[in-house]
Amino acid sequence: MCNNLKRTEIIVFRNGGPLRNNEKWFYGGNPVSTTSVYKYMGILFTPAAALSWSSAKSKLANQARKAIFSIKGYQKSFRTFTHIDMFKHFDSMIVPILTYVFEIW
Repeated sequence: MCNNLKRTEIIVFRNGGPLRNNEKWFYGGNPVSTTSVYKYMGILFTPAAALSWSSAKSKLANQARKAIFSIKGYQKSFRTFTHIDMFKHFDSMIVPILTYVFEIW
């Protein structure tokens, strides 16, 4: 028996469209609720058509965009940035976002 059945949810991945109203899922005879979005290690999984990664990619792109604006704010504060400083900030703030769990992709 699952100890945290109240906190347990499942997500159904398939190419056949949305979950049907009469489709129910059970664990040990108890109903389990379903969800349309699941977040694992910061990546959003959605059962979109053809199992698309578009929502996960757009979330990571938005995070990278925020980091770029943060770098631009640093640049305004310090008035000057050398190219080396700019590349260091890019490598430390943006590259980790863009390469996060790239093995899955």
